[in-house]
Amino acid sequence: MEGRKRVEKNTAQKVKDKAQKVDLSGMSLNTLSNPAMEFLCITKLDLSNNNLESIPESLTARLLNLEVLDVHSNQLKALPNSIGCLTKLKVFNVSSNLLVSLPKAIENCCALEELNANFNQLTRLPDTMGYQLTNLRTLSVNSNKLAFLPSSTSHLTSLRSLDAHLNCLSSLPDGLENLIRLHSLNLSHNFHHLCTLPFSLGLLTSLTDLDVSYNNLTALPSSLGCLTNLRALHVEGNPLVSPPMEVVHRGVEAMREYLSARMNYERAKTDGLPSTKTSFIRKLVKCTTFSGRRLSTGSSLPDGLENLIRLHSLNLSHNFHHLCTLPFSLGLLTSLTDLDVSYNNLTALPSSLGCLTNLRALHVEGNPLVSPPMEVVHRGVEAMREYLSARMNYERAKTDGLPSTKTSFIRKLVKCTTFSGRRLSTGRLDWESGESLLSDYRVVKGFATPEHAGTFSPRRLFSSRRSQSLKL
Repeated sequence: MEGRKRVEKNTAQKVKDKAQKVDLSGMSLNTLSNPAMEFLCITKLDLSNNNLESIPESLTARLLNLEVLDVHSNQLKALPNSIGCLTKLKVFNVSSNLLVSLPKAIENCCALEELNANFNQLTRLPDTMGYQLTNLRTLSVNSNKLAFLPSSTSHLTSLRSLDAHLNCLSSLPDGLENLIRLHSLNLSHNFHHLCTLPFSLGLLTSLTDLDVSYNNLTALPSSLGCLTNLRALHVEGNPLVSPPMEVVHRGVEAMREYLSARMNYERAKTDGLPSTKTSFIRKLVKCTTFSGRRLSTGSSLPDGLENLIRLHSLNLSHNFHHLCTLPFSLGLLTSLTDLDVSYNNLTALPSSLGCLTNLRALHVEGNPLVSPPMEVVHRGVEAMREYLSARMNYERAKTDGLPSTKTSFIRKLVKCTTFSGRRLSTGRLDWESGESLLSDYRVVKGFATPEHAGTFSPRRLFSSRRSQSLKL
């Protein structure tokens, strides 16, 4: 057994030592006879720029160690089925020929890393090629007559570059989100055939270059707003409506921001997305695409936000007229340090934000704010927090008890010891205008515990010092 392994090793070493690169390019060859050469030793064969109409089956069947085969710029109308014997083939260039199809046997070239079949007359690719060519890194099939890509394309998980421009593509296969290493995707010049792009493109997180120019696209999928690594996005030559051309002209970042915002708007139009979009959102969540910077959901926010106890940054900006109110539960996000609600349609901030003692940045510009008033806003975060904290105390004192939703909120705050004496302002109070307490009235210090629950009735809370003695 050991002797057999030794012989095989010595044979492999001899083949490696005798490795040959055979160049027969540009010799006006019409046919290939059986040349006197050691086929087993050939690792690179260049037959490009000839007049070959076929390649003998017997030739390719003997090139068992071939790694690079270049037959571009010939007159080939078909490839031999024995191409499947080239199990070590890594680079195959068959561009600029007359091929109508590729043989199914090509999927047996399991080591293939680069396939160039540009400038042929291909109408389809082998249906199952993606299941076997899992090492393929570059697939170039531009300038053909392809109406679709095979469904197995989604299994080419090593693919870095896919070029299918200048074809007749009318749609893309499902499952493109599996191409997690894809850097470059060129779908340009499919003209009137390509009218839509799938939402799954937004899950190609490694994509840096996307070219969809000169098609018939009226809208880009909003999911493209999630492609944070995208550096080049070519969309010229399309009758685009969304994003509008003024956004397109501002570049990739502007388009990405527009599409990201639109995805949030679309999500908020209904209580739930259709099944395909719902699935898409679930995948984004798994990929941590919806970070705190993208939590906006348009016209409303979900219940239970107070459970996000570790949330530091929340960006809900640029939802424009869609976002009109913020929930009281935001006041329970005790870890929040940065809150951006700029450029929405907010007329008032929830008073519970006064409890966010860790808040360092609060962006509210671009809203028709009434409360807090602009003179308070201009004084900064601390002034806004104090105003909102005071307003929360005023609202609590207006009635004997809060509505059910607010009562629940207050109970949670009590558990968090949010109502401390530091948040009950003194001075003069005008209920309608929101002024401070009169100097003749009591300052309540301490916590709202069950023991002192009666202390917080309006009658006792704002009684004169001369009329009662309050001990906590």
